[in-house]
Amino acid sequence: MSETQPESQTTQTQQVKVFYNIHADDFSSLHLRPIIILYGNRTYDAFIKERIGRPDMYYVLGSRIYIKLWNDIKRNVLVYVSSAYKNNMFFIRDIDIIKIEENIIYEYDMKRLKCPGKDVILKGFNIVRVIDELEPELLPPLFALICYRLT
Repeated sequence: MSETQPESQTTQTQQVKVFYNIHADDFSSLHLRPIIILYGNRTYDAFIKERIGRPDMYYVLGSRIYIKLWNDIKRNVLVYVSSAYKNNMFFIRDIDIIKIEENIIYEYDMKRLKCPGKDVILKGFNIVRVIDELEPELLPPLFALICYRLT
């Protein structure tokens, strides 16, 4: 007869530098794929620009702004926020669904994102403060992408 050992849950902590990157942006690409982020009882629209040989770019669409997130070669998180995006976008590629079933908690004083199984400390540009001021409804999909795709 075997004994069952209680599982120990370890949480790894990683620090991620965040930079704001101002640059020309465009949505013209054959490599765009829609994403639906399901978080709690809300649905958020997003899309990914898949890039060959370079990290993919993630776009979260809000009612007033959009957020663009991607990694550089050092795995830093690069961010761009703008108010201009096309209202009607058509995709031919299959949709990707990111379903978040656990709460993601952000500790404002520590700038720590408590993701399932890991803590991510955000250093540098305070993207959470900016989005909290511009369109706080976009914080959940921002947290989801940082936890599940960018770290």
